Amino acid sequence: MPTVARTLLGGYAFLLLLLPVLWTMFGENYWPLILLRYAPGVIFLVPLLPLMAMARDRIAWGFAAVSVFLVVSNLMGLQARIGPTTPGEFSAMTFNIRAGLGGPKEIGEFLKRQSVDVIALQEARAPMSDLKADPMTAIQDSLEGYSMARGGLRSELVLLSRHPIVSFSEFSLGGLSKALDARVTIEGRTVRFLTVHFMTGDPLKTLSTGGHGRFEWLNLTARSRRTQFLALSDLLREEVPTVLLGDFNTPPNSEGHARLSINMVDSFGAVGKGFGYTYRSDWPVWRIDNIWLSGDLIAKRSEVVASELSDHRPVTTFWDFGQSPPVGRLKKEHPTTTSNRP
Repeated sequence: MPTVARTLLGGYAFLLLLLPVLWTMFGENYWPLILLRYAPGVIFLVPLLPLMAMARDRIAWGFAAVSVFLVVSNLMGLQARIGPTTPGEFSAMTFNIRAGLGGPKEIGEFLKRQSVDVIALQEARAPMSDLKADPMTAIQDSLEGYSMARGGLRSELVLLSRHPIVSFSEFSLGGLSKALDARVTIEGRTVRFLTVHFMTGDPLKTLSTGGHGRFEWLNLTARSRRTQFLALSDLLREEVPTVLLGDFNTPPNSEGHARLSINMVDSFGAVGKGFGYTYRSDWPVWRIDNIWLSGDLIAKRSEVVASELSDHRPVTTFWDFGQSPPVGRLKKEHPTTTSNRP
């Protein structure tokens, strides 16, 4: 029995080491790799429990320790930062509010208590059960002093700012979702705040006619994410200090996350502590809501805020300008269409 446990634990540790290599080589082109990539990281601990119970020698326990470390650090995304972090002069929050079903007034009061400079909301639309019940009316009533930009599918993307919003517009992300682009003046500098809510699954209903393989949905959802990330990457080429916020429906070990990491900084990955799970709020096992900063902005602290007003938990990041932030060069004019009411 100890030999069997040692062999199985060694093989499992090798598999955990091999997975990142396979993801790098094949990306998200095959459904088994997609399934493993988007599964909650804690699932990878389950096979270890019976194997660890069988372990009887130091070699087996060594393999078990390596496996646990790989799961917790690589697959569960534990951020173990050493030393204190500083608040930062400016703050931003992203929050998917699930159509305000937790109570628009309660959400507004919660956001007021957070006292952040800029708030990005997703699913800030009326619920399907009552298309006239816009949650933003009550939310704005609680947030005196904030101006608003709004767009996206069914006006679900909202940006609220204590600093002046000088213009905003929206862009299509491959025809699957929208990006709300708001230009905000902070201490005389223009900062772009991009708010997104990635669609996943089969948003265009291309599989509704049937006749597809059982796992085609997984392949399609990977292609949908890739399409949106590619379109977003094009938007990020503009040279202007940028804060990217939203519900990406994508964990940190995904292909899209790696693509954004080329030119942007995942604020929680840089200065957060713990797992940073945002979904679901009542039993969080995924980190899919993020705040990204361009290189001319410096993340100081990032944290997930405990709340069950939605099925997502909000993320707050504190940041500063770099020592010599570049001047943003706008490639196109954006009409001034700010509003204090939807």
